[in-house]
Amino acid sequence: MKTKEVWNAPSAEQNKLVALEAKISELKKRYENKRARLDQNKKRESNKGDGNKVKDGETKNPKRTKVQKPAWVFQKPKEADLRKPREWNGSTWHYCSPETGGKCKGLYRIHKPSECRSREHDPGKRGEQKGKGGKPKEVTISEALSELRGNKYESE
Repeated sequence: MKTKEVWNAPSAEQNKLVALEAKISELKKRYENKRARLDQNKKRESNKGDGNKVKDGETKNPKRTKVQKPAWVFQKPKEADLRKPREWNGSTWHYCSPETGGKCKGLYRIHKPSECRSREHDPGKRGEQKGKGGKPKEVTISEALSELRGNKYESE
């Protein structure tokens, strides 16, 4: 029995358990890696806007100050002035809305309404990705085992 390596050999059930444990540990590693990548993406997105902030209202570069836009930028012009551009801060500003041929929600912009490439109406660019980046689904051992057996276990 010793030469045939049958002595103290694991049974078929024990072999199955060892294989299942290996697959479960592999699934756990995948889950942890995926969760780590999601956490990194969340950190990157939260740090994007905070690059120059030191304290409230202060920036690292004192030369860069936030320019206050005039009130007319946020207001709808009269019907006669809808398509007339306005000059401010060395730039030409156009009222962009569906009425003027643009996609923006009715604000003055630097681009012409005919050249509007607003992402607000473009599926797949911004809006759809936010909802999918939520918390990853928790997987129980019974779900993992049933999936390994070939049964598609669905919870919730």
